[in-house]
Amino acid sequence: MSQTYESKILDHLGLVAGMYDELEIGEEIDSRILQDTEQRKVSVGKAVKAMVFNGLGFIEQRLYLTTQFFETLPNETLYASYPT
Repeated sequence: MSQTYESKILDHLGLVAGMYDELEIGEEIDSRILQDTEQRKVSVGKAVKAMVFNGLGFIEQRLYLTTQFFETLPNETLYASYPT
């Protein structure tokens, strides 16, 4: 039974994710905005977190390339401590 390990680069986004969670920014946003959970896949706070990552990590790129930016990130790690 052999395991395969894969690594992905976090760069500075690991620190950004940690501070976002530590300061409870997403929870504060979610508590102030009325949300219809049946029509959303993620909360507003989590969407803002993704926009912060994109803004701080995808400089000088077009917005239509946003999906390519998130393909290379370890999203499960960056969003692990934040509830859906």
